[in-house]
Amino acid sequence: MRQFFCRRKVKDRKSRSQPSSLIEPLESRTLLSADVVVDLHIGTASTLIAGVQPQDLIYDSTRDQLIVVMPGMVRRYDGVSGQLVRTLSIGGPLDNADITPDGSYLYLSRRSGQLVWKMDLSSNQVFGVVVSDPNLMVAADVAMGTAGVGAIVSFEPQPGNTNTIRQIGIPNGPVDDLVGANGPVTFNAFAVLARSADFSYIAMVSPDADYSYSGGVIGGVSGQGFGTITGLAVSRDGALHAIATGTTLLVEDASFGLVHQLAIAGAGVAFQSGGGCDVCGRSGDGQAEGV
Repeated sequence: MRQFFCRRKVKDRKSRSQPSSLIEPLESRTLLSADVVVDLHIGTASTLIAGVQPQDLIYDSTRDQLIVVMPGMVRRYDGVSGQLVRTLSIGGPLDNADITPDGSYLYLSRRSGQLVWKMDLSSNQVFGVVVSDPNLMVAADVAMGTAGVGAIVSFEPQPGNTNTIRQIGIPNGPVDDLVGANGPVTFNAFAVLARSADFSYIAMVSPDADYSYSGGVIGGVSGQGFGTITGLAVSRDGALHAIATGTTLLVEDASFGLVHQLAIAGAGVAFQSGGGCDVCGRSGDGQAEGV
């Protein structure tokens, strides 16, 4: 059985140098932190891929490839040998990314302008999808739901505006606001996204709110006072999610009830890839704990 791990830095547009991170299996949703090498754990062997700071990492299980998102380009590596398969130059800023459940498309946020990029992973063609008015907000994160849900996009709002979560139909639109029982889903700030490995559960967490989208239902709680979000992870089946903040690590169930709390500041978080409910956190100073 192959296991792939990496770390994600939760980017703060105003302070990108902060060493915060998110850890998840690549099969679920994978992104990188401050490491400049990628360690592919394949059975008992490991392959190190050296390179500059990636923006994001995605595992393409349909092709057994590692997709590395870098400034202005996307690189695809063989998941077994670690050999470079293809480099695709896109140009301009690239930020977070996610792959569709069938492996057909890769969607990439840019944190600039009005577009999210859609890459056809068979033809390697890239298309721009207009998702917002850049004077109001710019796309900063993307997470993929099941086939009927499509791509969920979170935004960095411009001063005086809100982050209105949007939904892109797969493969050809439309682009609409994500609407719950009380209208469009909005946050006062950028909300970090993470999803389960089976695409059934998407967590949306901002400095003050904790929401989810699962089974066509949007739920959540506000007034949480999390402050800076340094990491977010969802268990493989969506039963649990872990929120790392500047002061603590919280593990919650799907109803937002507190399951565990660890006094780890600025942690990266990971759920056990084998499907269990174990979660561990590692702080910036290397302290590690698990539950």
